[in-house]
Amino acid sequence: MRSVNKHNRVPRQGLIAARKAIGLTRPKLAAKLGFARSYVFRVELGEIDPDAGRMAAWLAELGPDASPALFEHHRAFAKWTGYEPNEDEVTAAVLEHWKTLGVPGSLVAAIPNKRAFGQAGLTRGLLDLFVLSPRLGAIAGFIELKRERSGRMSSDQKTIRDLLIERGAPYALTRGRDEPIKILEAWGAVRPARAA
Repeated sequence: MRSVNKHNRVPRQGLIAARKAIGLTRPKLAAKLGFARSYVFRVELGEIDPDAGRMAAWLAELGPDASPALFEHHRAFAKWTGYEPNEDEVTAAVLEHWKTLGVPGSLVAAIPNKRAFGQAGLTRGLLDLFVLSPRLGAIAGFIELKRERSGRMSSDQKTIRDLLIERGAPYALTRGRDEPIKILEAWGAVRPARAA
């Protein structure tokens, strides 16, 4: 989160209008997101910029038509124009969404296995997210994250995928930020944003 000089702040009118359009006051939005009311106020006034995870949760609450453009004057706004988040950014946004809207008794965790090339303890092809939820019961689910428009599965990832499917483990290949969140909702690990 970056603070902005209060004298240079520019209110984010689109963000304020989007909140009002769905009938939420600042305190109600803050409660739904689990953020302090003062935080919501300062973001809407353009005093501070939210990180990617908080912004993802905020956009999910505003609805499917909400766009990062609502966070105008954000320090990273320029790179969003035509910018495709990488897997690390998608992972961070999805984990932040779970932290905000996670169901009690659930767990969503990143599997830190990047660039596994035979090092001890690392297995090539392991998927990105490990999911436990009351709805899945005693079975763990696994999610492979890919960029929205690019990113292919490696042969190692396909081998792991096939093994999971053969064993009957819940598995999903997802693209972008929204698809893994929909899977987490379907698997009962997070509440739908509207029901938060």
